[in-house]
Amino acid sequence: MAANLDALKAQVAILQHCKKKEAELKELKEQARAAVEAAMGEEEVGTVNGRTVITFKHSKTTRFDQAGFKEAEPEMHALYMKSSATRTFGIKEDVSLTEPAPADPTAPPAAAATK
Repeated sequence: MAANLDALKAQVAILQHCKKKEAELKELKEQARAAVEAAMGEEEVGTVNGRTVITFKHSKTTRFDQAGFKEAEPEMHALYMKSSATRTFGIKEDVSLTEPAPADPTAPPAAAATK
């Protein structure tokens, strides 16, 4: 079953617009970051007019190698696995909000009106 969002058409349009802009901004951000990282080299602090505006610090982390453990100890790995359920919110950008939906070709034909 589907929820009818006709009354929320404006909010759906806003979500579609924001999703499109997010993708555009992500690309712009990645390009700007690549340029700044290249200019900084190995420096950890970047300044503009003498003020720190970017930090790019080195760090080390230690993480559990789950894939390696699964390969080396599959039975033990299975003992500690747990499942969880999630719900994903997706926005369809390419769906028109002004045109009616096409007829469902899998739907049974409408019953003839009786007089």
